[in-house]
This record gives sequence, C-alpha cells and structure tokens, in this order.
Amino acid sequence: MPPMLPIRNTDINTVIHRSPYVFPSLGLLTPHTAIANGICSLDGSLTLTNLSIELYAWRVARRVFSPFTPLDVVVAVLPQGAISGMLTGEPKDGANTKLHRAVIFIDETKPSAVHHEICHSFGLWTGVEQYDAHPSLGLPLQGMTAFATDSYGRFARSKIRHFGTKGLFWSDESYYDIMGTGITSEWTLHQTARDFYFGLVQQLGTKATREDIKREPVREGTKRIYINGLTEKFLYTDPHWGSSFYKYRMVPGSMRAFVLNDVSDASAPPPASSPQLDECELAAIDNDFNIKQFLFGVNNDFQGLPVDVWSNNSYFSATFDVPENTRFFRIRRMSDGVFPIRAQSDSLTLEILKPYPNQTLESDTIIEWVDTQTGGLGEAGTDNIAPILHNILISRDGGTTWEPIMESIQGSSYLLNTDLLPGGDNISLRIASSDGIRNAFAQVDGLRIPNRAPRAWINSPLNGDAGDTSTEWRLSAGAYDIEDEWLVSGTWTSSIDGVLGQGESLEDIHLTVGNHVLKYEVADSEGLKGSASVNVSIRNNQNMDLALNEQSLQLKSWKFSEQFKTLPSFLTRETTYTLGLNLRSMGVETTHTLKLFLEKHGQAEILLASQKFFQPPFGNSVVSTTLIPDTKGDYRFRGVVEDILPTDPNPANNQYIWTLKVLSGPDLALTEYFVDFGLTTQAGTKVRRDYIIGNRGDENLIIQNYSITGAASKDFAIASAPVPGSAVKPGEDAVFSFDYLSITGGSQNAKFTLQTNDPFKPVITVDLSGACNESRLIEIRKISDYLLGRIVRSEAFDANTDGIVNIADVVWLMNKE
Repeated sequence: MPPMLPIRNTDINTVIHRSPYVFPSLGLLTPHTAIANGICSLDGSLTLTNLSIELYAWRVARRVFSPFTPLDVVVAVLPQGAISGMLTGEPKDGANTKLHRAVIFIDETKPSAVHHEICHSFGLWTGVEQYDAHPSLGLPLQGMTAFATDSYGRFARSKIRHFGTKGLFWSDESYYDIMGTGITSEWTLHQTARDFYFGLVQQLGTKATREDIKREPVREGTKRIYINGLTEKFLYTDPHWGSSFYKYRMVPGSMRAFVLNDVSDASAPPPASSPQLDECELAAIDNDFNIKQFLFGVNNDFQGLPVDVWSNNSYFSATFDVPENTRFFRIRRMSDGVFPIRAQSDSLTLEILKPYPNQTLESDTIIEWVDTQTGGLGEAGTDNIAPILHNILISRDGGTTWEPIMESIQGSSYLLNTDLLPGGDNISLRIASSDGIRNAFAQVDGLRIPNRAPRAWINSPLNGDAGDTSTEWRLSAGAYDIEDEWLVSGTWTSSIDGVLGQGESLEDIHLTVGNHVLKYEVADSEGLKGSASVNVSIRNNQNMDLALNEQSLQLKSWKFSEQFKTLPSFLTRETTYTLGLNLRSMGVETTHTLKLFLEKHGQAEILLASQKFFQPPFGNSVVSTTLIPDTKGDYRFRGVVEDILPTDPNPANNQYIWTLKVLSGPDLALTEYFVDFGLTTQAGTKVRRDYIIGNRGDENLIIQNYSITGAASKDFAIASAPVPGSAVKPGEDAVFSFDYLSITGGSQNAKFTLQTNDPFKPVITVDLSGACNESRLIEIRKISDYLLGRIVRSEAFDANTDGIVNIADVVWLMNKE
C-alpha cells in the first residue's frame, strides 16, 4: 500500500463516507463533550493516545457484541488539522500509536494516508515494523533486469532497464523498490509486491488483534456477563519478596457490565491468575446467598515491550459465565480490596417511545426509550455501581437479521443519522439493554428509510488534461450506492462525441477536437442516478502546455510527516527534507529538462537538481534532492521546465517560484516524558528528582505556566522551578525539582503539565510515578477501608490485639517504631 507497496495512490481509490456509526459511546478517559471540544479546539486537552484507547475499546466491544462482523482496523476520520493539533502542531496527514495499531487516524482532507498508516498497523502485528525494516528510500535495485510492461513513472511501456551489481562502474543507485518511501521510488520489484500482498491478505483478521474472542453458545443454566472498562498502570510491590514491577489494574467507576444472553454468543474468558498480572475476584450471589467465585488476572497487552513505552491506561474486556439466577455480583481487587464494579437487580423492563411504527425516518431521527429497574443498588455511577447500558440495532428485513449501530449507550435517547443507512420499506429498530444482571429488549417495526442516489467519481483523466486527436485516452471511474453497494455498469459520455462506452474502465478512446465534458453516470436498482464529470481539451497539433504550479513542489520530512500533501508554511532548521519537483505531461510524447534551484536569503542561487526526460502521454517526471536548512530566513525555490519538444505554446508557466520561511524561535528539548521516583520503603521519606528542559532554538523560551494534577497529585510537589514568565536563553537549560512523599502507601501517579511559547510544543505533559511499600501505611489504609465498610474484616486488622478493630489500631500503627 502506498508508499510501501509498489502501487500508486492513483491505483487505489480511497473515499471518505460519513458513517452512521458516529462515535463510540464509552467515554472511558474523557467525557464525550470534552472529546468533541478537544478535537475542535486543539487545545492540547485531548491526546491521540487517549483517543486511540477510546476507539480501541469500542472496537473490542463491537467484536464482542457483533462477532459476525469483526473489525480488523478502525479508521477515525478527524477534522482538518486535528491530528496536527493533537501532536503539538506537527503537520500530519495520518497517525496511529505504537500501542494501539488497530486504530488509525486520518485527516479528512487526506484519505489516501490510510494506505501508509495501515502498513504500520500490519507491520506491528507481524512482528516487523515495516518502515524500520528498510532504508528510508527503500531497497536499491541492483543485479537485475527490470521490464516495464505498462507506463510507469519515468519509464514508458515495454521498456527494459538493466541494474548493475553494487560496485560496478555502470551501476546506477538512484532507483529503489517502492517498499520504501522516497519520492524517487518509481520502479517495482514484482516479488516484493506479491509477497507483501499475500502476507497482508493472510494475516489480517488473525494478526491485527490482541483479543482472544471466539463464538461459543451460552451453557444452559448460566448467563454470560461481558465486563469491560479502563485499566491503569501501577507499581506493584511483592509483599513477600519486596520486589517491585508494573502491572495494570481495573479503574473503579469505568467498568461496565452487559448480559449477553440472546444478544451475542461471543466468549472471551479473562486471563488466568498469574503473579505477573493484577489478581481479581468476581463473586456472583443468588437470592439464597449461594456464592460462585472466579479468580482471574487483569490483562497486560504490552508485555514484551519496554516498560517505558507502556501506556498509562489500557483496556480490560472479558466474559464470565455465572449461574442464571445470579442477583448480585461484584469484582474485588485482591491487592487492595477495592471494588471496581458492583451490580444488583431484581427486574429490568424497556419500552421504545420514538420512532413510532410505520414512520418514515428523517435524516436526523431521535430514538427515545424508557427503562425501569427494580432491586438495584442505587444510582448508577456512584459507589462503582454498574450503569444501565443500551445497544441499538437495525434490520432491513423486518427483524430476521440485525446490524449494530451503537453499543453501550447510557441515557434515554440517541440521535440517529440515516443518510448513510440503506433505504427500505421494512426497517426495524431494536434496543437491547442490560444492567449487568438482567437484560431487556424492545423493538419497533414497519419503518421506512428513503432510497438515496449513488455516488460516482472519476479517477482518470484529471480535470484540465489535454491531448491531440492521436491521444489514446484511458477512462477510469467508480461508483457506490448505499443500497446496492458497488456499481460497475456506468455510462461514459462526451459533450461533443456522445456515448463513449459502458463500464468502469475504457481503453484507447480517441476524442475529436474541442473542449469536452466527460461524464460518468450510474443508476441504482430503483433508477436513481449519480454522476461525475471532468473537463479535457483536444487540439489539432501536438504542442501541449507543460505547466508548473503550486502543487508541483513536494516536501517530505521524517520529523513531521511521511509526506506533505501541500507545502507547509515554514521549514525548521537542522531538519532533513526530501524535495521533489513534479511535472505531469499531457496526452502526447514529450522530451524536456526539469530543474530545481534554491536561493537562500542573501546568497546566490544554486542548482539543486536537473534531469532530462522522455515521457509517454500523461507520464510523470520527478527530480528530487535532500535539504537540511542551516540558516533562518527566506528560502526561494525555483522550478524550471525547458528544452521542450514539441514546443510549448505557453512558455509563461514553464517556471514557478515558491518562498518558504525557515523559522527562528524557541525549541523546547526534553530528555523524556516521565519521572519515576522508584520505590521507597519508609513512610515520610521524601524523594527528590530533577527534571531538565532545554532550549535548542535561537530565541528565548518563555516558561508560561505549570502545574501538577491527577488523583495522587497530593503525593507530589514542585520543590523549585523557574518563575512563570522567566526565559530560558538559546542553548541553556532549566531545572524543575520534584518531591515525592507518599501519604497513602502503594503506587501513585500524577501529571506535570508545562506551557511554553514553543510554536510546535506549546503544552507538554510529563508522567510522575512513585511507590511506597511500607507495611504500616498499607495496614492503616486497609483498616480505614474496613471501618468505612469497603472491605470485610480480617484478624490482621486488630493491630493492637485488643479484640476490637477501631481507630485505636490506626493510632497504635502510627506510633509504632
């Protein structure tokens, strides 16, 4: 997949559709309104890591609730510029995180970036990161003879080229297999393409997932409860050996539960209890107080990877088969006695209020319902009580088969956009609800969604292409219909020549002289039509316009992005860029020379690259070079096409100038994004760590603001730091000193947030972590939890051995030497 597979972006049409599956409803790390605000405002409050966890969690839930429609990869299309905003201003067309490769982010204006990002995803699950496996430009072609069976890049059809073995005087090392990512990559290795293609086909669906989800009927006399939610990394200290290492544990208040009976036959048992995993116990209790207990471990998806790249948060997802008459269950963390989730219910009923039977659904339709629970523990969300969750499904055949729309919704309404749902006259909506102990169902039938017209697009020719009467045109298009899916029987017409033919692709089409509107039109099974068109021109002679324009210069930088689709507004010093000057020929054979010049501020213009080309009709010429800006100021690039045959009738556009500014300014330099205080073994011991930042720019770095936040922020303090508003001069460093003093014992985590005037990194977040395993603090916390009714009594809590567990035991422990 481009640019990794030897195939061009023009060979794969990528189209962004609005999805009726609007956004996962989990909201584990961030409330929905905050997610929306973070995407739109780009204020640094939402990170791609957090968003990837949300989407990964939704992907796993979809695979559990709908095992018949598994998802290999979730592609999240974000508003233009949102990815750059979440990555502190770095220009990005697409992205994914190392720890959740099954989630891909794409800028809404750059759909083809999905080809690149999905290769990252595939590479991780096969154990090889594709971009690290090859040089930056790919593998050089050496010791082989290559045949071009079709026009490609700078080579015409049926051409042969010999590539000498490395070291031979005639060896040309300027050509690469486009497994790499260089702009100069223009020749394909067939075996590379074949191996990668079949590898991708065979592995997706098996290697692109960490979840062990299978289909298994629920046994008679049991109910299957699906429990999922957020986990957090913490430093665990072995009480017997005193050794410390990281685990993941359930986060109270984030866990959800759903009874899968009559919903899904997916089975995903939890990991077995293990010293490397945080141990938990699920207890299921019936009306006669019979108890069924399950011991299990909390998964660590990142075992085998370096600890410093482990995410602070991850996701737990597992099913438990409990007795059918279970009335109450709770999960307890064995390490500290905390209950992450509890649920109880005697009955649950559900009724759909809107839409009404036989209603025609509008583009935006409100679905409303009411649920009634008896015998619950209290208000959901308080004291880690499981909330009532709702799944919405749609059927096009009156209820015979169902497709999911959204899972795990809380509340009593949902706004459904039907624009991309297939139309029909026998639509049904179904809601499946669960409080973690019981489930309930409601359905409305006889609904109607109007049919929608298909969408068509033209891949080639491009708008504005030109040729003469001898030009052999290749016409290529595509079309998609929501109801009928892919349509392949469209009609091509010319505004001058009439009907040209049928089908997605036509070869060797000759057009008469004039300005043509080429139109591709399709119709769906109900006769609704959709079309696309481009303008092309045909001349009597072969004198074609070879024009350079704003899009002719391309830049690529590994620091920021795989490749800029449009020129950035600035360059940065000491950054390596690959520049490519591109020229697309029109519909006749041509020879020409392509040159790229650079003029730095106050210096003479120099030639960066030059090459002569012979191009077939609609061929692409590229000259490329690398550049490392070393001074600030304006960089003036000038592209020139000359020595043109046949003669260009419009020489005025044979030259184009681009001026890019090499930025000056502050550059915040960090050594790492975390401070680990390690393990302390005595309460009241203060541990200090210094955190150093630097300014590698050429203007003052202004410290604007900083703070420590998080659940354990009281355990950390800023001992010394630069005063807000102070400046760090170019080339100098600043020191922040942090103190760690455990108050509660166990593992603590917090975040240090720093705001500066760095234009690329205005806000950075540093993870603070520490742990104290002094037995006195741990014992005091357990006694406190018992006195508050959170855990059951243990003889060990009677610290002063007076036969009573009360505040006197806490006082005795505090005074203990």
